[in-house]
Amino acid sequence: MILGPGVSAMKRRSMAILQMMNVTETITETIDDYVSVAVRLARDVPWRMTVKERMFANKDRIYRDRTAIFALQDFLNRVARQGREG
Repeated sequence: MILGPGVSAMKRRSMAILQMMNVTETITETIDDYVSVAVRLARDVPWRMTVKERMFANKDRIYRDRTAIFALQDFLNRVARQGREG
């Protein structure tokens, strides 16, 4: 995954995921950086394999992270209580 420039919610979420996985070298700030990373991933097989292996090794940091699940649960409980109360 390469993350290009921008400030949308989807990009911030994607950036957080990459940071949790410790794969920050594919986060770019400019279009030129994005292209450079894409070309390097395509041409530099050892580097690509290193990035891929780190993503694989750290995927549980995302899929097993209960923080977001509990936060959503708390939010939904608050909204449901507010709906009943008023």
